[in-house]
Amino acid sequence: MKLEQVRYLLEINRLHSISAAARSLHVGQTTLSAIVKSVEEEVGFSIFQRTPNGVATTPTGAQFMALAWEIDVKYE
Repeated sequence: MKLEQVRYLLEINRLHSISAAARSLHVGQTTLSAIVKSVEEEVGFSIFQRTPNGVATTPTGAQFMALAWEIDVKYE
């Protein structure tokens, strides 16, 4: 997994929306959705649960996002 992908996931988590994160990151929504799917396949679990109002983290996804945030902070 690349650091850029971690940052994309953090933005999705912050905004609770793939489409809003795509606009914020200046990438296509389909591209961002594909990145989420790729990372979820890589880690072996769902990070986000799609809802009518956007996305929410799964319980395991919440733990993953906490670690992703720590990685991003330490990298900076």
